[in-house]
Amino acid sequence: MNRQSIYFWKWKKFGVFLSLLLLIGLNDSVNAQQVEPENAFVPVQITESSLTTVQSERLTVLQQNSLLEQLRFIELPDELHQILALRFFVDITNESIQTSMAGGTTEVVAKRKDLQIQNDGSYTWSGDLYAVGNYTGDIILAVEPDGEVSGSIDLEGIFWQIRPLDKRIHMLTKVNETALAERNLARRDQQPEYGSATSFAPPQSTQLFDGNGGLLNARCTPEIIRLLVLYTPAAAQGRNISSIVNLAVQETNEAYSNSEISSRRIAVNHIQQFSFNEGSDIGEDISKLISDQSA
Repeated sequence: MNRQSIYFWKWKKFGVFLSLLLLIGLNDSVNAQQVEPENAFVPVQITESSLTTVQSERLTVLQQNSLLEQLRFIELPDELHQILALRFFVDITNESIQTSMAGGTTEVVAKRKDLQIQNDGSYTWSGDLYAVGNYTGDIILAVEPDGEVSGSIDLEGIFWQIRPLDKRIHMLTKVNETALAERNLARRDQQPEYGSATSFAPPQSTQLFDGNGGLLNARCTPEIIRLLVLYTPAAAQGRNISSIVNLAVQETNEAYSNSEISSRRIAVNHIQQFSFNEGSDIGEDISKLISDQSA
């Protein structure tokens, strides 16, 4: 066998090896797409009288929230970070989530699209929702190191929340969109015009490009807005603040992505309880907080 034949034989062997790797990778990809989804929610048979003090306190907070309805005790799967797909069932007519298939319900599959792991061991599980093969919304689950989960579900403009009573038992609730819209309208009317268009001063320079035709201040990576989160003792009553904050951050970053804003992201630098006397007017509270030197 001459040298040219040897080289040809080696390259042929290497090509077969690459083909096998590509086939293995393709099969893994197909298997990942065809993975059997796990049930997202399992009903929990429990009475309010059997709840612990912490569980009762958290349940009371949810029951007193006029924006929430259809409260249900549920469990979520363990080790969510290892799960690629979840499923649940929706009764569109009654706008309710069911834990099993029944008459009038539709299976909804959540396919994981992102897993964000934080330094403290918490993480967020994000997925796209599909019903009858069509994209119908999003789900985000913020998981704490102890297993407590806060989550949100947006199914074609119908919203649900998930809140923990402890690391095992959670509450699935539907958001009353009409009541939410009315509350947001009232709060908007109370808020001062901080950051509004009426108080915004445009920059003096309107130059966008440098002398070589390049974009000035162009970024290759997103600008990270670092957040200091302060919460009052009243806000922490009956709530897992860290989980709720992580959920809000992921929701905001996904809103940026869905709006094709790739130049900006937010991240939490620090979360801390802060002693502050809340009033009935959120606009006045914001003004006081801005001028508070201890904040």
